[in-house]
Amino acid sequence: MVKKDIPVTLYYCAERTLTMAGIPHFAQEVMELMYDDMENAGIEITGPPEFQYYNVDPTGEKPFQLIIALPVAEQKEAGSFFFMQSEPFPCLSIDYKGAMAGIGDAWMELASKAVSESYLLANQGREVYKEWEGTESVNNLTELQIGILAKKQ
Repeated sequence: MVKKDIPVTLYYCAERTLTMAGIPHFAQEVMELMYDDMENAGIEITGPPEFQYYNVDPTGEKPFQLIIALPVAEQKEAGSFFFMQSEPFPCLSIDYKGAMAGIGDAWMELASKAVSESYLLANQGREVYKEWEGTESVNNLTELQIGILAKKQ
């Protein structure tokens, strides 16, 4: 587990309130359109895609906010989605390698370790898809980032 301070970043985004079960459909619905918008507008994508989760229920059954975010170099007229400039994001991070079926356990491990080390957690988590082959691929490399507010002394 590594402590990081993610700097302010400009993103091109799609947003939806959903449950865990709705994530694959939403991603399939918007990802290609988002990349097409960036290509058509001539905007450089500066990093891997991120899924940013807000107010997630650990059971995965209650709706939460998901923002699919592409880091970009600039903002200009682009398409049907929106731009967002993030605030700095202090977080704890681990890399998870494997299929999406096991990512929930990796999240639980990260959260448990953070709490055991006296961190107070924020209501935001991010998945940064460093290497992606498909939902079932054991070769996927996803950086999990859990937001932190403070550390108890």
